[in-house]
Amino acid sequence: MFSVYQLILSVMNSLIKIKSYSLLLFFMVLSIGSRGQIVLNTAPQTANCNIGTFGAMTISVPTEALTGDNIPLNITLPGTMPASCVKMVTVTTSSNLQYQVSGAVPFTTTAPQTYQNTTPLAGNDGQNFNLFFKFPGYVTCDGTEGTFTVTVTVDCGGQEYTCTSTVNVKARAANYWSVQKIFVSGNLVCGNSHWRIFLQHNNPNGSGLGTYALQGTLTENAPTPVISGAFFNVATINPSSNGSYGIYSVYLNNCIPEGSTITNNVDYDFQLGNGSCGTMNGTATATSPAMSSPNASISFTKQVYNAANTNLTPGCQGRFLITLTNNGNVPWTTIDVTDNLNIAGITLVGTPSGPAGWTVSNAGGIYTFSSGSTQLNPGQTVYIWIPFSIDMGAVVGSTIANSAQVSYQAVGTDPGGPGGGSPSTSCPGIDCPQLDTSIQNQTATTQFVVEEPRPIPAIKKCILDPPNNLVPPLYQIGNTIRFAVTIWNSGSGNLNTVVSDALSAMGQNLQIVPSSIQYEYYTDGNLGYSSNCNVATGQLQPSLPFPVVANTSDLQNPTFTITNMPGICQIGMGNFLRIIFDATILPQLHGSKTNRASLTYDGSSLSSAVNYTVDQAGVLSVKKTADQDIVENGQTFNYLIEVTNNGSVPLHTVGISDALPSCVERAGAVTVTNMAGALLPSNSSGNIQVDVLPSVALAPGETFTITIPVRKTQGANCCNVGVTATALMSTSGVPLSANYGSEAEPAACVTSLECCDVPGFSAQLVKRNGTYYIQVSGGSVPIQELDITMLDFHATYSQEDCKPTDMGIFGMLSSNTAQLDGLTLLNNGPAGSLTWGLGSPTLVNGQIELEISEPNVLDISCCEVEFTFCLKVRVKDVNCNVCEKTICFTGEPVEEPCTLAITHLSEDRTFCPGESIQLTWSGSTPSGLVDIYLVDGQTNATYQLLASGISGTNTFNYSIPANFPCSSDRTWYLLIRDPRSECTVESRRFQIRCCATACDCGHWKNHDVRIGRLLSNTPNHQFEANLELAKKAKIVNAGQVVQCGRSIKLKKGNYSITSPDFVCQPESCMASYQWEIHGPNGVIANGIGKTFQHQFVTTGTYKVIFTPICGGNKCEPCTIEIVISHSIGTTFPYEEILLPN
Repeated sequence: MFSVYQLILSVMNSLIKIKSYSLLLFFMVLSIGSRGQIVLNTAPQTANCNIGTFGAMTISVPTEALTGDNIPLNITLPGTMPASCVKMVTVTTSSNLQYQVSGAVPFTTTAPQTYQNTTPLAGNDGQNFNLFFKFPGYVTCDGTEGTFTVTVTVDCGGQEYTCTSTVNVKARAANYWSVQKIFVSGNLVCGNSHWRIFLQHNNPNGSGLGTYALQGTLTENAPTPVISGAFFNVATINPSSNGSYGIYSVYLNNCIPEGSTITNNVDYDFQLGNGSCGTMNGTATATSPAMSSPNASISFTKQVYNAANTNLTPGCQGRFLITLTNNGNVPWTTIDVTDNLNIAGITLVGTPSGPAGWTVSNAGGIYTFSSGSTQLNPGQTVYIWIPFSIDMGAVVGSTIANSAQVSYQAVGTDPGGPGGGSPSTSCPGIDCPQLDTSIQNQTATTQFVVEEPRPIPAIKKCILDPPNNLVPPLYQIGNTIRFAVTIWNSGSGNLNTVVSDALSAMGQNLQIVPSSIQYEYYTDGNLGYSSNCNVATGQLQPSLPFPVVANTSDLQNPTFTITNMPGICQIGMGNFLRIIFDATILPQLHGSKTNRASLTYDGSSLSSAVNYTVDQAGVLSVKKTADQDIVENGQTFNYLIEVTNNGSVPLHTVGISDALPSCVERAGAVTVTNMAGALLPSNSSGNIQVDVLPSVALAPGETFTITIPVRKTQGANCCNVGVTATALMSTSGVPLSANYGSEAEPAACVTSLECCDVPGFSAQLVKRNGTYYIQVSGGSVPIQELDITMLDFHATYSQEDCKPTDMGIFGMLSSNTAQLDGLTLLNNGPAGSLTWGLGSPTLVNGQIELEISEPNVLDISCCEVEFTFCLKVRVKDVNCNVCEKTICFTGEPVEEPCTLAITHLSEDRTFCPGESIQLTWSGSTPSGLVDIYLVDGQTNATYQLLASGISGTNTFNYSIPANFPCSSDRTWYLLIRDPRSECTVESRRFQIRCCATACDCGHWKNHDVRIGRLLSNTPNHQFEANLELAKKAKIVNAGQVVQCGRSIKLKKGNYSITSPDFVCQPESCMASYQWEIHGPNGVIANGIGKTFQHQFVTTGTYKVIFTPICGGNKCEPCTIEIVISHSIGTTFPYEEILLPN
C-alpha cells in the first residue's frame, strides 16, 4: 500500500534539493482530527435458567463488540445429569448478527438465524464452549443491538427438561476516514503543478474492525485553471487495512507570479456504512511552495539490481537497472540513454526494456533508449532494465564493469512564450520565464565481481486448509493443524540446511504427527510466489532428487535435514521444497499463538511465522478408580480420583465430592498431588469433600490426583458409585462440573475371593479393652452352623533381641460365648477353629467374644511385639447356603464400627397414650450394647431413658403410659445410642396426642350382629364332604342376624361374626373394635377387628363381646349369646333361632 508519509518525505527531500531558493514550505490539511480507539465495555452480559433440578445453564456475551469482530457467545452447561441423558442446544440470533464458527462443540445451521449442536452432548459431562458471531463489518451502525436466544433441552429417556435465556450485545463503530490533499511537484511559474488527493483510513481498532465503508464524491475547487481531475465519483470502499485509498491526481496550470503560492481546495461529500450510518462532508486544502524560476536537475544512476540476492556466478543471470529521476522543476525531453553492452564476460538475455513511450534501438551491441517527445516531468522517475547472463568462461573473482551515458534538454519555447513545459497553454498577464534548452550530458558506471556458486535460501511457513475463515483461524484443543514449510533456493549452489520448528515455543503446546509428514519438490518456480501459500508455479517432480531426513524423536521440536537441494539462477526463478505435516493441539492456554519455522545457513538464520488462535474452552473431567481389584475385608486400598483440565483455561477452586460406601471406612489422610507428584494444599471433610485451595491453579492439560485411603469392612463386592468434581474458570469465574460413575456402572469396585450365598450376612472384628469381639449379622434366614478359623498370623518384634527363643503357642482361639442366640459352642479351644451349632437354627445378630493367644515377648520395657492375623468366619443357613468372610486385625488403631440403622418404626406418625410403638434396627455399635431414649423433637432434650444395656436383640416395644403429657403441637423421636461411644441413630419424628379429649364415645348405629357360616370342601373340615357346596351357599350367604343382648342357637361349625357399627364423637373419629369369646371356663379367644372367624367344635353356651374404642376410650360393649348344640353332619339348614325376651 502506498504510504502518504513516504510520499511527503520524498516531496520534502525534493524541495530541499532545489537550488538558490530559500527553504520552501507546503501544507497538508486533513478533513478531520485524529480519532482514538474505541474503548469497549467488555463486561459480560449474563443470563441463566434452571434445567429442571439439574442446575443452571449460563450464557454470556460482552456488553459491546466492534463491528466485524468476533463475538463469543459463551455457554455453560452443568454435568449433573445421569450419563443416559443427552443435551441439545439451540441458538437463535437477530438478523443483524452473522454466524462465524462454532468452538469446542460443533454446530450446524438448521434454519435462518438458528443453529444447533450437531451431536447430542452427554449429560454427565460439564461443558463450557463458545460460538462466534459478528456484526457485519463496514455497514453496521454504532449502537446497533443484537440478540441471542439460547434454549437447552435435556432428554432423559423420554422425559424432557427445557429452559431458555436471552442476552444482548451492542455494536460499536466510528468514522476513521480523513481526506488529505498534498502538493506533489511543479512550482515553475507558468508550468504545471501536480497535486494528489488521498482518502486516508487510520483505524486503531484492528484491521476492518469498528469502522465504516465510504462512498461519495470529490470536487476540485482551485484558484487556477484545472488541467485534469476536476471531479471524482468514489465508489464504495471497504477498508481492510490502514493507509491511503483511491489516490486521485489533479493537475493545475501555475498561472500566478513568481513568489506566489497556490492554495488548492477539494470539497468532499461522503456517506458512511450502508448510507444510513451518517455522512462526512467538508473541504481539504493544500498550499504549494512559492512559484519560482527554472531549477533544472536530473539524477542518473546504473546498478546491478538486487545484487545481494543474485548469485553472480558463471551461468547465472542478473539485471542492470538504469534510473532517471527529475528532481528539479523543469520538464525534460529528448532524453537519449546510450549503453555499450558489448561487455566481456556477459551476454544479454533477450532485449532490454525501457519506459513506456520510449524506443529501444541496437547498433552492433550499442543500445540507445530514446524518450522522443515524452517528457520527464518534475518529481517523475523512469527505469531501464537490461537482463544478462554471465558467461561460463568468466573467471571467478574477475570484475565486470559497464557505463551508460544520457543526453537531455529542457522543454523550451521562444522568448516571451508561455514556457514552463506547457507551450500550448498561456497565462495572460504573467511574466513567464524562458528556459535553457541546451543539450546536457551525464555518465553512470557500475561494476560487480564474478562470485562462486552459492545457494540463496528463503523460507515461508503456512497453515493449509484452516477449519474456518477467521483471521487468524480458530482451533480447539485436540484439533490438528496442517502446516506447510516451503524452502526456496534461487542461487546456483546446492543448499544444505536444517529446518526446525519449535512447536512448544511462545506459549504453544503442539505435537507433530510423524506419520503425516510428506514432501513436494518443484523446479522452475517463480520467485514472485515465494511469499504465497498457494502453489501456483513450478513443476512438481515425481520424487526428491536429494535426501531430506526428518527427526521426530522430540515430537515438539522436529527438525528436517536437507542435503544438496539443487538451485537455479535464472532471473526471478527458484526451486522449492514443501514440507507438509500435521500437529496436534495439546491442552494449553487459550489465545493467539505464533508458530515459527526457521533454517540456518552460512551462520545466519531465516524464519517465517504463522498465527492461529486456540479457543477459550472450559472442559473439566473426573475419573475414579481403585488401586486394587481384589480386597478382602479388613484390608486397605486407595481410591484414586483424577481431576483433569481438558480445556484451554486455567481452573481454580477445584473440589470433589465422593460419597464413600458403607463397606469401607477411612484409613488415613487424604492427599492431593500434581503430575510431578508434589503435594498440594487442600482441605477434606465429611464423607467426603476435598477442596484444593483456590490459590492453586489446574493448568490446561494438567491432572490433580486425589488419594483416599480406605479399609474394606464388609461385603464381598464393594462399589463406590460415583464422584463429582467442580472448578471455576480463571478467566470468567464460570463454574464447571463433571461426574463419573452411576448405579448402573459404578466408578470403582473391589471384590473378595470369598464366596457368600447368604444375603445380608456380615462380620466385623474389633479389639476392645484387650479383648477381641466379632459382631455377626446373619441376614434374614436362620443360621444352623457358624465356624471361626484362624487363617494366618504374623508377629513382628520392635527389635530382633526382643524375640524370645520360645515364642510360645500363639494364634489359638477360645471363647466365653457359649451360646450364640440358639447355637451352642461345640469345641471351645484353644484351637485353630471354633464351631457353634447343634442348637436351634436362629437369626444370628450379636457379638462373639474371642480370646486369641499371642506370642511371647521378653519382659523388657523397650520390647514390644505387633501381632496381626486374619480369621475366616463361615456360616451355613437352614437352606444349606454357605457364606465365608475374611476379617483381619492389622494392629493399627481402628475406629470401631458404628453401623446402626433403623429398619422399622410403627407406621403411624401419631400415637395415643396406651398405644405401643415398635422399633427395629440393624447393625452394631463399638460396645455391642445400646441404650434407647425418648427425646423431645423441639428441644432435643432427653425426656426419658426407656431401656439400657440392650444386647443380642435388635427390637424394642415402647408402651406409651396413660398419663403421658400428650400435645398436638409437640414432636418426639426415639434415639438409639451406644452407652460407651458417640454412635447414635435417630428415628423419624412423631406425635403423641391426647386422643381421649379429641375423640370420645358415641352410640351404636344399630344393634345387629351378623353371623355367617363358612364352607370348605377340604377333607378335614367339619362339614360333610359329599354335599355340594353350591347348594349350601344359597342359604348360608343370606346369613343370620342377632341383636345385642339377645341369644342365638347354632350348630357346630366355622362362622364369621361381624359387629354392628359404632359412631364415635365427633363422627370424624373412627372406632376400633376388640372382641372376646367367653366359654364355660373363661375367655377362649380375643382379638382386634370388627369381623372375626371362629370354629365352634364343642356344644355349650358362649358369649361374644364386641367393645368399641374411641380415641383410646373403651365404650359400651355389645354382647350376644351363642348356644351350640348337635354334632356335625345333622340337619341342614340352621335350626330355629331362639331370641329370648
